[in-house]
Amino acid sequence: MLAVTVGAGGGVRAEDIHVPADTPTIQMAIDEAGAGDRIIVAPGTYFEDLLIPLGLDDLELTSSAGLAVTTITGVATTAAGEPAFAHPALAIHASGVAVHGFTFRAPPTPPDTRWGGIVVGGDDVAIFDNTLKVPSGFDPGLRSRGIQTYPAAANPGGGNLDGLHVFDNTFTSVGTGPSGYAALVVNDAAGPFASLLDVRIEDNTIVGRVGVGIAAARSKMRIEGNTIQTTLSPATPLAHRGLQLAPPGNGLQRDVTVARNTVGGLGPSAGFETGIRLGDEGGSRLRAVQMHDNTIGSNAVGIAIDALVPSAQDILITRNEITGNTLDGVLVAAASSVDGVTIMRNTITGNGSYGVRNASSEPLDATDNWWGDPSGPLDPDGLFEAEMGTCFDPQEMANADGLGDRVSDGAVDYCPWRPSVGPCALACPPATSVTLDADCTGLVPDLAMLALADCGPPPPTTITQSPPAGFVVTDPGVVAVILTAASGDGRVTESCVVMLTFTDETAPDFLTTPAGGVACVGGTFQFTTAAEDGCGPVSYQWIKDGLDLPDATADTLTFGSITPADAGLYAVRVADGSGNESVSEPALLEVGDGVAVEIVAEPASLPCPGATATLTAVVDGGTGVVTYAWSTGAETASIDVDEPGDYSVTVNDDTGCMATTTYELAAGLDVTPPALECPADVSVSCDASTSPNATGTAEAVDGCDPDPSVTFADEIVSGSCGERFTIVRTWSAMDGAGNLTECTQLIEVDDTVAPVVQQGTIASCHESPDEARLAALDATTAHDDCSLVSVEASVVVEGCVAVVTVTAIDACGNEASVEYLTAVDTGGLEVITPAELMQPADAGGCDAFVVVPPLDVAASCGEVAITNDYTGTDDASATYAAGETAVLWTATDACGNVRTTTQVITVLEVNPVTVSIELKNVLEVEATRCITFEFYGCDDETPIVVEQDVEFVAGLALDLPMDIPCGAYICVTARDTLHTLRRSDDDQFGIAPIVGTQYVADFTDHSASGGDDDGLIGGNVNDDDFIEVLDFALFVIRFGQSVGQTTCLTPGPHPDFSGDGRVFSEDFSFIQINYLATSDQRCCPPEGVTEPMPLPPSSWSRAALRHDGIGHLIGADLDGNDRIDAADVRLFAGGARPARRVRSPRNGGRWEAPGVWGDSETPDPTTDVDVRGPLVLEGAATAASVFVHSGAVLLVEGGVLRAKTLEVAPGGTLLIAGRDARVEVESMWLSPAAEVVVEAGLVVHAGNVYPPAHIDRLRRVTSE
Repeated sequence: MLAVTVGAGGGVRAEDIHVPADTPTIQMAIDEAGAGDRIIVAPGTYFEDLLIPLGLDDLELTSSAGLAVTTITGVATTAAGEPAFAHPALAIHASGVAVHGFTFRAPPTPPDTRWGGIVVGGDDVAIFDNTLKVPSGFDPGLRSRGIQTYPAAANPGGGNLDGLHVFDNTFTSVGTGPSGYAALVVNDAAGPFASLLDVRIEDNTIVGRVGVGIAAARSKMRIEGNTIQTTLSPATPLAHRGLQLAPPGNGLQRDVTVARNTVGGLGPSAGFETGIRLGDEGGSRLRAVQMHDNTIGSNAVGIAIDALVPSAQDILITRNEITGNTLDGVLVAAASSVDGVTIMRNTITGNGSYGVRNASSEPLDATDNWWGDPSGPLDPDGLFEAEMGTCFDPQEMANADGLGDRVSDGAVDYCPWRPSVGPCALACPPATSVTLDADCTGLVPDLAMLALADCGPPPPTTITQSPPAGFVVTDPGVVAVILTAASGDGRVTESCVVMLTFTDETAPDFLTTPAGGVACVGGTFQFTTAAEDGCGPVSYQWIKDGLDLPDATADTLTFGSITPADAGLYAVRVADGSGNESVSEPALLEVGDGVAVEIVAEPASLPCPGATATLTAVVDGGTGVVTYAWSTGAETASIDVDEPGDYSVTVNDDTGCMATTTYELAAGLDVTPPALECPADVSVSCDASTSPNATGTAEAVDGCDPDPSVTFADEIVSGSCGERFTIVRTWSAMDGAGNLTECTQLIEVDDTVAPVVQQGTIASCHESPDEARLAALDATTAHDDCSLVSVEASVVVEGCVAVVTVTAIDACGNEASVEYLTAVDTGGLEVITPAELMQPADAGGCDAFVVVPPLDVAASCGEVAITNDYTGTDDASATYAAGETAVLWTATDACGNVRTTTQVITVLEVNPVTVSIELKNVLEVEATRCITFEFYGCDDETPIVVEQDVEFVAGLALDLPMDIPCGAYICVTARDTLHTLRRSDDDQFGIAPIVGTQYVADFTDHSASGGDDDGLIGGNVNDDDFIEVLDFALFVIRFGQSVGQTTCLTPGPHPDFSGDGRVFSEDFSFIQINYLATSDQRCCPPEGVTEPMPLPPSSWSRAALRHDGIGHLIGADLDGNDRIDAADVRLFAGGARPARRVRSPRNGGRWEAPGVWGDSETPDPTTDVDVRGPLVLEGAATAASVFVHSGAVLLVEGGVLRAKTLEVAPGGTLLIAGRDARVEVESMWLSPAAEVVVEAGLVVHAGNVYPPAHIDRLRRVTSE
C-alpha cells in the first residue's frame, strides 16, 4: 500500500517500506526504495552491513519503536592495511539521508582488525538519536570508529561532503582493549571553503574507553554542546586526545567554533593525554578559530598548541574553564608558532604543573585571565614582563607572590590579569560575516547594540567597540572587534572579541563581451573582452566549446592564420581573487574553407551576328550565401551576352572568402547545323496511308537561318509476309550556310487482322474422335481480306467428352478459332469410397447434425446420378443418433453403369464445452491450477464432475476446450479445490454455434460492461464454502514456505493463492480481502426454495482442532489464547508472524539427513515441525512443537527429542524403540485414535518420567 508522509526536512515522502513486513532485510528495503522514500524498521536485531547508494537521495531510515529495541549489528570488520572506511556497518553515498532511532553494534572484532561504524560521503546527511557501541581496540593505529567521513579522494560521490549534521547520539565502548576507540572523524575538505555548508557536531555524548573523541580536519565546522569523557587514564599515551583540530599536511583549517563542550575524565584517575589539541605533527595552519565556554579538566594537558606554522592564525581561546589538569592547563610546544593566538577571559586554576606553559620563542597573549587568586599567576622570574615593560615594577621583575596557577619562564604575557572570576556580566554576540558590496566596501556593524553587560555600581554600564561601528573595510578577510564593558566610573571593565568575516561574493562585471564573426581559412580573427571587479584585478580564461584553452589567459584571443579546427563557440571566464566568476555568453566563430569559380559559356563562341551566349559562374566550395559581381555590373550567377570580348566575375561567401576569373568570348563562323526533330516512329495497318500527312513531318530550327529546307527519302524493307514491311524514312534539313542535319523515322506496315471464321453445327455424339473432327471441318467456313486462309482441326477427349477446335490462319499468321462440344462413348465409371465421419453430439442432447460431403465419382461419359439410402438424395447431411450409422451410396452414369459404396458415420456420446476462467487478483505470468467443474441437468441433483489441469496466463484461461457426457445441462459450477470458492455460471452458460453446437461457460469478470463477475475468488484452502479462520490457519502453517505449481494430483493444503511459488504476505491479502466470503449456491435448488448457506465457525479451540485431526493448526494462534479466531487474523495483518515451521517429506527420511527439510534449515527450539511420513530420529533434536499427522510415523531410535509440545493426531504413530531414546516435552496430546508404542527409552512429560511400563498412564494423562 502506498503511503505518503512528510519527512523531518519538510519534503514529501513517496513511500513507506516496512521491515520485515514488506522486505525481510533492511538492505532489501534500501534496494527497492526510491528517492524520498522512508524505511521503517520493526524491533529486532538485524545482522547486516548496509549501503545507501548514490542517487537514492532524501531517504529516511528510522525505527518504529526506537533505539532501545532496534539493533543493527555489523558483519564485516577492517583488517590492518585497509582504509578505515573499507567495511562499515552503514555506508551513506546518497545525499539528504536521515538516520535515527537505532543501536549500531560491531560484530566480534579480533585484535588485528577494527570496525568502520557509519561512513558518510553524501551531502546534507543527518545522523541523530542513535547509540553506537564501538569496540575498544588493542592498537592505537587500528582504533575502531563510530562515525567517519570519506576522504575527498575516496568519496564515491566525488570530492568533499557538505551539510553533515551529527547530533543527540550516544557513543560508548564495548570490550576492554587498552587503546580505546575513535568516536567521530571528519576528514579534510580541500577547495574554496566559502562554498561549503557547515558541518555541525552537536549535543553528542561520547563516553567509555575513548581514545579519540572528535578528530576534525575540515573548515567551516561547529562543535558544540558535546560531552567527551574517557575512562582511560591520562598516564598512558593510549588515552590520546578528547578533541583535535588539525588540517592534513601543511593545509589550512578555518572558520571553526568549539563551544560548550565538556572534555575530560569520567571517574577517578581518568582523563585524556590532551583534552583539546590544536595542530599536529608536520605543521598546521588554523584561522578564524574560536574556543569558548568549554569545560576542560581531569586531563594530563587541558589545551595543547602543537606545530602551528607562522601565519595569521587568528585563534581566540576565551571564557573556558581550564581546571584540574594534572600537568598543564595550556601547553605551547617548542616547534609551534603562537602568531595570532589569544588566550583571554578564561578561568585557569588547579592545574598541576603550569596554568600556561609556553615552550616556543614567540610571545603568547594570555592577558585578562583568572588564575585562581587575585594576586595573579605565580611567576618567580618574571623575565619577559621586564623586557616588555609590563605593569610590574621593572626593578622587581617578578610576580613571586602570585598564588594562582604558575606560568612558565618563557614568553607569556599574562598582565593585566583578572582580579576575580568575572568583574562584569558581559554577553557578546556570536561571530558573524559581512558581505562586501560591488565596490569591495563593507561597514563594521554596531555590535555594541547587540551585547548585554552589567558591571555593577556605579551605573550606567557602557559598552564600546573597536574598531567602531561604521568603520570601512575594503578587503576580504577577518576583523576582530573588541567589545569593552565598563562601570559608570570606568574602574570595572571586561572585554570580549567578536570575529567578523568580510567576504567578497560579487562576481566581476563585463565591460565588453566577446563578439562572434566569420573568417576564411588562412585569415585572421581576434576576440576581445574587458571586465572589472571592485575588490581588485581579475584573471581571464578563454573557453572553446565548453573546454578551457591552454595558456589563453589574456583579455584578447588572437588567431594568426585561421584553420577549420578554429571554428566553434568561444566564451571567456573572468574570476576575482575570492574565486567569484562570471562567464560570457558563447560567441560563434565560423570558418570558411575557401571558394573557387569557373565561367562556362554556352555556346563557347558567338556563331553568327546577333547570336547570344550564356555565361555561367560555376562555384566550387564557399560557405553560406555566395554573391556574384560581373564586369558587366550584373549580380546573378548567369548572364546573356551578344558581343565578343573578355568577361570577368568575382564571387564572395559569408566568411569573406573570394575568387575571380575571366572568360574570353570569341566571334566564329556558322558551323552549327540546324536542329532537326523527327516525327515519332509509327505502326500502321496494311490498308492505311503512309504519307507524312498521316505519319508526321520533321521540324527544323537554325540559329542563323530562319527557314532551313526540310526533305525526306523512303527505303522499303520487306517483312515476313507480303503485307508486312518497314518504311525507313530519312529526313534532311539544310541551312543557308550548307550545314546539314539528318534524322530517321521508322514506319511499320503490318497485317494484324485475323481471318473471319463462321461456326456451324455437328452431332452431339460420335463413334470416334476422328469422326467428330471431320464433322467440325465440314461445318466451318473461313475467309481473309488480305490473303489466302488455311483451315485445320484438333480434338481433345476427356472421358466421353470431346472438344473439337477448328482454326483458320492467314498468310501473316493471324488466326481465329471456334470450338465444338460433343461426346465420344468410352463406357467408364468409378466411385471413390468416402471417409468415415466422427463428431461429438450437439450440445443439449446425444444426437448430432452431420454435414456429409458429396460422393466423389469419376465418370468418362455424361452426367452421373447419385443417391443414398439415409436421405434418398445425393446429400446425406442430416441428424444422426448416437453411435454408428452405415449409409449406402449408389451412382449411375449416362450409359447405365451402376456403382455402390458404404460410408460409416459415428456420433460420439459427448458434448463439447468451451470454458473461460479468471483467477481473481492472480497476476503471475503463468500458473497451473486444477479446476473442478460440476455440470447440472437438474433432473436429479447428481452433477457430472470433471477435473482438469488448466494453464493460466496473467490469471486468465480463455476458450478452454473439454468434453462431457452428452445430455441437457442448465448450470455449471467451477472451483479450484486448493485455492478458491465455488462459483456458478447459470446466466451465461448455454449453447453457442462455435464448432457445430457446443456448451459455453464463462467464469470471468464482466462487471465493467454491465454483466456479472463469476471470477474464481482465492483464499479458500480447505474446499469448503467459506473463507474463514480455518483458511487463515492453513495459510499460517505454510507461511514462508516455497511451493510449486498445482495439478489435479497435488495434495493440499496449498495456500499459494498468488501463484508466485511461495506462501507469503501477498497470499494473506486474499484471505484478508475476501474474509467471510462464501461460495455461490449450488445449482438446482428445490423450486421456490433458496438453500441458505450455513455460517462458518468464528473460532476453533485447540480441542476442536484435535478432535478433527488438525491440531497442528493451533500454530496460527498468534495471541496465545489456545484458539484461532479473527483476533489472530488482525494480529497477522498488524505484523505478527508465526514461529518458523518445517515439514518432513511424505516419503520419509531421517531427521538429521541433509535435505530432509527441503530448503529449510534443521529445526531449532523456535521451529514448529510437521511429521507427514515416516521420520527416524537417531541423534539430538530440538523443536518448539512437533505434530505427527494421520498416517505418519515418528520413530525415535536413539538420542533425545526436546520440544515444548508433542501431538499425535488420529491415525498417527509415535514409536520409541532405542534404549537410549528419550522424548522430553513440556506438554503432550495423544489422540485416542493414535498409536503410541514405547519399546525402550523414556518419555519425560511436564517433568514426569514415563518408562515403557507406564505408557498407559501417559496416554490417560495426555488424551484429555
